[in-house]
Amino acid sequence: MEEGANRGPGRAATIIYVLAAPQPGAGVPAYLLHDVGQVGCVIAYTSLARLVECCGEHQPWLGVEIDALIADLREQGLPGPVVNLPLNPALWWAADGPPYQMPVPDSRADLAVTGTATIKGRFG
Repeated sequence: MEEGANRGPGRAATIIYVLAAPQPGAGVPAYLLHDVGQVGCVIAYTSLARLVECCGEHQPWLGVEIDALIADLREQGLPGPVVNLPLNPALWWAADGPPYQMPVPDSRADLAVTGTATIKGRFG
């Protein structure tokens, strides 16, 4: 594994699990933004078990190095991440998709394009 700017030799990158969704067509995955105090924020979890506990088993996600996520959010001017926030069960994805209409791909209201290197993800 390559050494990161904030890591010493032999230290693994810290991975955080971010709520995400596939975009229509061949687009890259996008971060899902959820309102936290009337601000659309990226929501992340410290483990997959915590993500499932807070969002259900069907929630799409990306595993991202935390340093890369912070840099990406800063570059896009996005707040967050908000960590380990339990979502209202009415917002949980089901096996057949989200409980709401997904926004158009260029809408910053609910999606933001990921600029980070994907470590691992689950979609659908």
